[in-house]
Amino acid sequence: MQETKTKAMELLSRAHIMTLATSCDEKPWAAAVYYVAHKGSLYFFSSPDARHILEGEGEAAAATIHENPFHFQEIEGLQMEGTITKAGLTPTAMAAFSRYVQRFPFLKDLFSLQNLGSLAGFLASGKPKWYRFTPDTVLYLDNSEGFGHRVAVEPEELFPEEE
Repeated sequence: MQETKTKAMELLSRAHIMTLATSCDEKPWAAAVYYVAHKGSLYFFSSPDARHILEGEGEAAAATIHENPFHFQEIEGLQMEGTITKAGLTPTAMAAFSRYVQRFPFLKDLFSLQNLGSLAGFLASGKPKWYRFTPDTVLYLDNSEGFGHRVAVEPEELFPEEE
């Protein structure tokens, strides 16, 4: 189990895009977002008018994280169910914002450095809003162990406190 947890944590830190899946009135929707993992949640920016926010905020949602392998035996990913909520201006959310800005330097090309200096300043600028996906269930998929091989991983084990 420790090896599975280690592989899942490595994938979480290596990959950059999370696909969120929501549903409303029996109509499914999926959207890709850049994320940063921090203390039990996956933080991301999105427009409050985006369909995955309008339909998914506060509701049950699903998420996947994977890379883009060529061969099916190289497929590795995380399959999750949880909830999308506003991240707010908590110390944890602000620490996640700092990690997000460090992880994605392209933000400096999109937004002024002044707005990237603090989460409150960024949110006040009218840009996209700060959300988090908090998983309740996580499955680690590793086809190198066999087609469709999945192992449950405790969500809190993927986000060590020392981050």
